[in-house]
Amino acid sequence: MSSELFVLLMFPSVILAILIGFPLAFSLMGVGLIYGFIGFGETAPYMLAQRVFEVMSNYVLAAVALFVFMGIMLERSEV
Repeated sequence: MSSELFVLLMFPSVILAILIGFPLAFSLMGVGLIYGFIGFGETAPYMLAQRVFEVMSNYVLAAVALFVFMGIMLERSEV
């Protein structure tokens, strides 16, 4: 299957999953895993785990989350 066909099938699948009532994050992850199995076979979960680990080890993303947390704490303490 070509990648263009995957895109044309994935977009309506995500919209359908959202309209059924699944949360957005689970809809994106589920559709990605389903089409990942179709496109890549058995290596799709390993690729997902590797990508999650790469995102977790990114210090910039952790700094953004901590900066937002700091802002919320300062707002609630009325500083």
